[in-house]
Amino acid sequence: MNANEHGPRESRHLPLLERLTGRGAADLWASLSKSTVLVESRLVDGDTPGLRDAVELLVNQVARFCPRIDLFLPNSNPEWASAAVQDASAIDSREGSLFRAVGEADPADYASIVTIGPSRLTHRSHVYLGWDGWHSTAAIESGGLDLAVRGANLFAVAGAATLGAAMVFREIFGLGHRMPIQPPFCWRSLRPAAECAGDPEFIPMLKLPPTLLVGAGAVGAAYTELLARFPSVQGLLAAVDFDRVGDSDLGRMLIARERDAVTGTAKVWLIRDRLKRHHHLRVETFERPIGDANAWLRERGLACPRIAVSALDRLSARVDLQRLLPDVAIEGATDELEFRGFVSQYGSGGACLVCSHAEEVVESTVGEYVADRSRATGLPEGLIAESMMNPSVTLSAEVLRTLPGESVSRLGQHVGKRVCTILQEFAASPAPGGARPHQLVVSFVSVTAALVALLRTYELVHRVPLARETLFQADFLGLFENAHKFSKKARGSCDCVQRRTENDEVRRLTRTVLIAESIEVERDE
Repeated sequence: MNANEHGPRESRHLPLLERLTGRGAADLWASLSKSTVLVESRLVDGDTPGLRDAVELLVNQVARFCPRIDLFLPNSNPEWASAAVQDASAIDSREGSLFRAVGEADPADYASIVTIGPSRLTHRSHVYLGWDGWHSTAAIESGGLDLAVRGANLFAVAGAATLGAAMVFREIFGLGHRMPIQPPFCWRSLRPAAECAGDPEFIPMLKLPPTLLVGAGAVGAAYTELLARFPSVQGLLAAVDFDRVGDSDLGRMLIARERDAVTGTAKVWLIRDRLKRHHHLRVETFERPIGDANAWLRERGLACPRIAVSALDRLSARVDLQRLLPDVAIEGATDELEFRGFVSQYGSGGACLVCSHAEEVVESTVGEYVADRSRATGLPEGLIAESMMNPSVTLSAEVLRTLPGESVSRLGQHVGKRVCTILQEFAASPAPGGARPHQLVVSFVSVTAALVALLRTYELVHRVPLARETLFQADFLGLFENAHKFSKKARGSCDCVQRRTENDEVRRLTRTVLIAESIEVERDE
């Protein structure tokens, strides 16, 4: 790995870091390519529920932005430590990357150390992780710290690993002044632990009603990874996404590996394969845009789905999803270091998915974005604008022949690919408005958004009121300090009020037809 050369997967991180640090991309990449992170735990894995999940989730996220990780787990099963190393190597096998399990560790060799449980090492950049019930803790202490590690609540375990990845990111790039230390955080109420009192019991099983997951990119992949680690999941999940894995996805998609980028694996296939461990969960996949999915969903009993999880980055796709009239729509979304979770319950009087993003539609900024992407890629502005409304649009040989010679040489290998996929493979700048074909998002941001979305799913399935806010939004620059300033939005920003009477009738007729079809099938049998 040349210290001055980076690929598409780093293009999601370096422009963001340039703005945050004021350093050039070459300088940032040179320091990153020489940085090694140590993940340490002296706990006995058999006596520590959640330890393996925490280590594997931490390594998966850190490997997306740091190419060198050592594992020091002297009291854990060497087989799963070896498996974690192999998995990290599958994420990044390029020259210069190095993932290994070590029998001893010298703090001087590392840019940052992450410890779960007690440690005998000291380091100026020493991150400690812990969890207890619904609480996750991440702290930095050079002189030593022993945080509580108790219970196997997946939200707390995954939350600790994710906060740990954020702290490593902060320490490697010297962002301490921009990313303050996180206090203990309670996932049951999406609030700092100090504001919580009394923990409800964690129920280690999810029995999903007919559920739709739309979007298999950063947030959809993280939602899948967390769902796969849930102790028990039953029911029906339908995954919809038209896209395939490209090299730029490796910096953010927790279920993607290098081989998937090489073969262009369909993202929904990765969801299906990752969830195979849940034998009582039926997973259906549809490799087309959500706007084309009506007939397919009807055949599977998912017209007007009970739960729809939106992991989308396009307003046009959110409109298509809202038209399916789910009972409850749960959104997990990201932008740079910001994440949000949103719940829209049909008939509640609250905002729908379209209302909650209506302020994003600003024509001038969309036009500026199209022009910027055209200059960066050589693609015609009209083709980019068309792809923002129709993600199936591809670069044809006919269009390529109309382009200047320089653009032909850059784009020749992309003929036949979807335009939005091509845009993802070029250096990205934040997309405005309702169309965001790519985002400068880091792995731990998408995992946090997915955690919030999964928490909402858990809340609905078990009918327990955990989080009080309809809209939860925060960022890793201020962490969660601004998380609760967003008030509940009301309907009326789009035409959902005018559609309400029509929608009620559509839902009634759809449910009536589905029930009749079900009775007819039973009679035939």
